[in-house]
Amino acid sequence: MKEEWINIDKLGTKGIEPDLMAIHREPQSLDDAVNVRSLGPNLANAGGYTAVSNGTLPHAANTLFLAKDTAQRLLVTCAKGDIYQFDGTTWTDITGTAVGDGSQGDVRWTGGWLTGALTLANEQVVRTFKPGVDTTTQPMQYDPGGDTWESLGNTAEVFRPFREYMIAGNVKWGADHYPSRIQWCHPVEPGQVPDDWVPTDTNFAGDVDLADTPGSIVDMAPLRDYLLVYKRDAIHTCKWVGGNSVFSFKRILTGEGLDSRDCLAEHNGVHYVLGLDDILMVDGNTAHSIIWGRIKRTWLADMDPVRSRNANFVSIDQVNQEVLFHYISTSADPAYGFPDKALVLSLRNNSWTFRDYSVEMPHAL
Repeated sequence: MKEEWINIDKLGTKGIEPDLMAIHREPQSLDDAVNVRSLGPNLANAGGYTAVSNGTLPHAANTLFLAKDTAQRLLVTCAKGDIYQFDGTTWTDITGTAVGDGSQGDVRWTGGWLTGALTLANEQVVRTFKPGVDTTTQPMQYDPGGDTWESLGNTAEVFRPFREYMIAGNVKWGADHYPSRIQWCHPVEPGQVPDDWVPTDTNFAGDVDLADTPGSIVDMAPLRDYLLVYKRDAIHTCKWVGGNSVFSFKRILTGEGLDSRDCLAEHNGVHYVLGLDDILMVDGNTAHSIIWGRIKRTWLADMDPVRSRNANFVSIDQVNQEVLFHYISTSADPAYGFPDKALVLSLRNNSWTFRDYSVEMPHAL
């Protein structure tokens, strides 16, 4: 592992340069978060040059998060049963109470950074972690009475931060499952964690059911002033309006949605989305297909319908100006759990290419 890891924001020959626009980055730098992925038990760089030593992870991480304490950036890695943080020198186990390895324990984690703390959830446990304060992850509080998501048996398939709120989608309250439900906490003060999710007359927590289509909520992602809510069969916008309503929702597409979580990436105010059988551009007001012909009939039809559900993802290569739609193909080894192929859209000339990682160097898995 190279010396640049000593400071987490100096990864690679030129390091991660997250605060610069793509045109101002050194060509051999890596982008922040979206271009550093786990490759089994290793880290692999996506895009940029390949003169970066892969660092061995302490576990087979399937999800990476960036966090920050008062002094430095931290890399937080989540696996089936463990959570670690890396400060550039030392890996530290911050799991705390076991996160389990049941039927949902191997899925990609969701959550994110909100006002000084991470939320981490894997459909079994819902945790928070405040770098520099907590030594291990803590069960997320559900109400001021002290109940936690875990003690109540509650969870959700996706958590994402938006403004000063943590938003949960595809909610499970004990044995009751609400696949179209959105739930949000009371606004979180800077430096604190979400701790009040039950709507009352004195808070701004709430929930709503986006039940105008039967599909379940798969993922959510911010886009300008909106949070885009992606179902399997529809796309909604979520806009903060304040007052007692807090959020308003509007459906912008019906009949097409998201293949699986992390199957979208933003570039220049647009989401590029890998759908169930289509690839979409979503600008917050409209959504339209950007593939046709052989790409749609042959290449996209090659996705494995089972393994792809928890393995596909979309990433942006800022250096080469490409959008990469990674997927597991039907011809991949049955034991293989990482994408082996990708459709690549060039943002420079709007052309498509096809990449097979079994014959090319795997630069993004």
